[in-house]
Amino acid sequence: MRTFTDIQRRWATLFSSSIGVDLRQALRSGEGFDPCEDGLRSVCWKAFLLYGPLSQGSWPKKLAESRSAYVSLRDHFLRYIEHPAELHSSGDPLADDDENSPWSTLRQDEMSREEIFKDVSRCMQDNFFFREPATQKQLLDILFIYAKLNPDIGYRQGMHELLAPILWVVHQDAVDVIGVPAVDRKAEGTDFMIEVLNERFVEHDAFNLFCAVMQTAKAFYELGENRDSSPIVARSMRIHDEILSAVDPELAVHLTVVGILPQIYSIRWIRLLFGREFEFKDVLKVWDVLFAEHLRSDIVDFTCVAMLLRNRWDLIEADYTTGITALTHYSLPDPTGDPRSLVRDAVFLDTNRDSEAGALLIQRYSGRRPKGSEALPNRSTPAATRAAIAPRHRPSPSASPGRFSSQQRQLEGLFREVTGNLQKRTEGWDVSKAVRSAVGEVRRNVNNYQSAHSRQPSSDGPQLVVPERRRLEQKAQEDATRDSQQKLQRLQERNIVLAKMLDDALQSLRAIKLANPTAAGDAQDNMNICLAKIQFVSVYLSDSEIPIPNEETAQAPQPPGENPDSSEKQSAAPVQTKPGTKDEKHSETGIQTQEAEQRGRETHVTSQRPSLMESSFSFMLGENRHRSSFVSSVSDLPENSRESESRSRPRKKVAEIIPHPERKGSDSDKEGVSLNKIQGEQGSKGAA
Repeated sequence: MRTFTDIQRRWATLFSSSIGVDLRQALRSGEGFDPCEDGLRSVCWKAFLLYGPLSQGSWPKKLAESRSAYVSLRDHFLRYIEHPAELHSSGDPLADDDENSPWSTLRQDEMSREEIFKDVSRCMQDNFFFREPATQKQLLDILFIYAKLNPDIGYRQGMHELLAPILWVVHQDAVDVIGVPAVDRKAEGTDFMIEVLNERFVEHDAFNLFCAVMQTAKAFYELGENRDSSPIVARSMRIHDEILSAVDPELAVHLTVVGILPQIYSIRWIRLLFGREFEFKDVLKVWDVLFAEHLRSDIVDFTCVAMLLRNRWDLIEADYTTGITALTHYSLPDPTGDPRSLVRDAVFLDTNRDSEAGALLIQRYSGRRPKGSEALPNRSTPAATRAAIAPRHRPSPSASPGRFSSQQRQLEGLFREVTGNLQKRTEGWDVSKAVRSAVGEVRRNVNNYQSAHSRQPSSDGPQLVVPERRRLEQKAQEDATRDSQQKLQRLQERNIVLAKMLDDALQSLRAIKLANPTAAGDAQDNMNICLAKIQFVSVYLSDSEIPIPNEETAQAPQPPGENPDSSEKQSAAPVQTKPGTKDEKHSETGIQTQEAEQRGRETHVTSQRPSLMESSFSFMLGENRHRSSFVSSVSDLPENSRESESRSRPRKKVAEIIPHPERKGSDSDKEGVSLNKIQGEQGSKGAA
């Protein structure tokens, strides 16, 4: 309670400034004189909700009438509670069947008061004023009388949090008549001030203000026939589907997609008039502007939308868990911001119900303007969007049902139908428990399947991609395309190299001709090298992951002390012919083969190539010999494959086997047999 001097100064401030309708305008503009903060808040609230502009001519009569009405109500409803002795003279206390019996009414009233007192005793315990027994009794009596006056709704949990701030404000501005100095009583206007702020009528004035607030808030506590038809739920849906979708369609769709139902957060906002979303002193400031706007229900709805727009950027990037936490524990982005600006924004939105107005408010407080909404769903069908996206129950944070494709929804509906029929049929069997267990296991598997697939964006529902996410996706797609092009280019180069190597091997095979028996060893080496090349190409074509070595690594190492140039001089390059194409006839192939043989006879091989053991194809000599560095360790050796092929086919008579004294061992003999077999086949072809 304030001191009399402070109250007198504030009262003078109200009368020296503009009063009446101008009090409302001062609160709407938020500039200059603040009649609630600088003056007396209880007087302003009475002017806004009860008696109109502050006037010494009309107020005294209205005050007397409203206070007298409360006295009558109190005497009527609290008669037997405060004076139980008067109840003994009327009725039979044991007549429980008489509903109109005062004893039965008293018992029902006591039960109702006990229920109300449970909430009153827990109301704002951090404020010592609400822990005083006198304060708790005033709260209890006011709420009880209101419940008796409105039996259609009675008392609902949350009403005590609407009454508590009203009672506190009236009590703060109350004047103790006994403590007023005699000198001050003679001042002009003091009697009217004492009459308006008399401490004796704190409870009366609080009751009248509470009834004025409940004229609008009563609809917030009405109950429907079922949970889905509750008026407060319908109001929450309308705020989201109509108002928010009109001023910020992108945010409305995002909240629907992540599965945040509007009634989860807006019911508490509306029923308590934002009493739990801000500090107590800030709640009073918000109520100042709400009461100045006659506490219209539309202003309450638009205030909810203004709160969503104020935290728009945090909500647009939030998932289910983060979004619910931010909305149920609401706080302004700027801790130093004035919460009254939310109601002023609501007034602005009420007169400008379009996306342009929402974009202006978002840009005003964040410096960022939302992007265009031309790609978003039609505003006229927000309810249809929710019906196709949002679930009826609380969704899982990790997998929103709004992201399920139509096939997944059909699968879930079919599963429910089948399991429901199965459970009905097995109710009377002994296996019903096992069936329920199996159904539960299948349901969990279906949920896991949907959770895994819901991470991929569905084409059925609207998809919201923030700019940063879109840039990352585009960059990832460009990188994937570039990698694919590089892999394709490397594969083409690889195939060209392998094709050239295979072409060289085939040309070498065509150029080989045994001129005399003494040159059989060199020809055999050439044949083995050509076969190794063909095997090399086969191995590398079978596995595209094996890297092709550079040409330098494929060259045979030179023995120590040997001049590299000498080998080039001693070795004679075989005469090469162009390989025949697929379109050439057999006759042309035969002519080219004869020409190659003729040139081979004229060519004198004066030097021998490096031995096969010293070449990069030495892996053909056996398991204990050196393998080439570019041949896979898991691939079979060429001679093994040739031996297996030779054993799988019937042997034919071939030319005489020429012994090689420099080669010993079974491996060399087998290679010679294989080589002569090939040579014999070539000879037979030439003879043909």
